[in-house]
Amino acid sequence: MGKKTYHELEFRTVAPDNNNAVGFTLSAPGYVEETIQAYRFSGNILTQDQINTNTVLKPGNTYGFDADAASPSFTIVQNTGSSNPFVSFTFDGISELRSDAPKGLLLESGQTYTLTVKTLNDQAYKLFYVQFNVNNTKWNGVSRIMAPKSGVPDIGTFEAYRGANDQFIWNIPEGHTEASITFTPHDDYPISIKEIIFKSYKGTMRNN
Repeated sequence: MGKKTYHELEFRTVAPDNNNAVGFTLSAPGYVEETIQAYRFSGNILTQDQINTNTVLKPGNTYGFDADAASPSFTIVQNTGSSNPFVSFTFDGISELRSDAPKGLLLESGQTYTLTVKTLNDQAYKLFYVQFNVNNTKWNGVSRIMAPKSGVPDIGTFEAYRGANDQFIWNIPEGHTEASITFTPHDDYPISIKEIIFKSYKGTMRNN
């Protein structure tokens, strides 16, 4: 049997206002045959990808994420050209922001770090998932995927994305507008986050 791989798939149906379950079969002869059933989604999914080493996660950035603040925070606007706040990210503290290798947000060993994500126009949008991309580089002369030893969310699940070893997904259950996750680095190297990608939605997620 071959190894399974995992990807995000989008299927658009001809009747978007009908939220009844839809089923289909994924098949690779000789490897896997899996029946999938899922509910249709009617609404909008919003993806924000501006939190990276070119914008927020760098020293002296112009987006207001201050590494020295007691609770470093960053607010995303809803879309390009808009001043409406959309979602906030707040750490209870961070180690440093680096422009040299490894670039990005560094969370040192020996501590834990809690990140809270909150939608600011919560009557419209709910949390969906947050993706963390980490650096794959050398630390003290050893090549490392500088990922968390653990990530413990107050709601939802946190796991490595099985299609790439430097991506981690925090899945948040339907209907939430605020959630927190606590990261613990490995004992001999820090966490190094190079990008945070956030998704939210408005609409009908499923037919209960």
